Amino acid sequence: LAPLKLDWSDVVLVDGSGLSRANVVSPRFLAQLQARLWRSNLNSRWARLLAVSGVRGTLKSRLRGTVAQQRVYGKTGSLRDVSALVGTVVGTRRRTVHFAVVGNHLRSTAALRSLTDKAVLVMAEELQDCRRVPRPRPRRKNARPRPPRLVCG
Repeated sequence: LAPLKLDWSDVVLVDGSGLSRANVVSPRFLAQLQARLWRSNLNSRWARLLAVSGVRGTLKSRLRGTVAQQRVYGKTGSLRDVSALVGTVVGTRRRTVHFAVVGNHLRSTAALRSLTDKAVLVMAEELQDCRRVPRPRPRRKNARPRPPRLVCG
């Protein structure tokens, strides 16, 4: 990892498992690590190790049927009251966003997972140049208005 030239001064690694609550790694550091690995000559090997939204690993069942499917490469982590996702969203013209979301001391990891997926979906929509187009108003008097349509590209 030395060639990545990361600032390790605020990182505390008690053991190599990643499970010790004494480990201290900021989301900023994790996002920088992801970005530098993604841009390095290790990219092809690194990307194969990551879960992919809607396709494989711990992201296989997440973001299916959305613009973000097959566009999010990441590593999840969880303990009883901890949830994390560090990754990269890939868009058109090789544009990328690298991110890290880490929640500690959570009552429910599901709530953070849902919020993280919504944020990642917004990133994917932005990178795919998506916009919401209003649908025509229903003609029937009591009909529910339809949500806007997502148009990308």
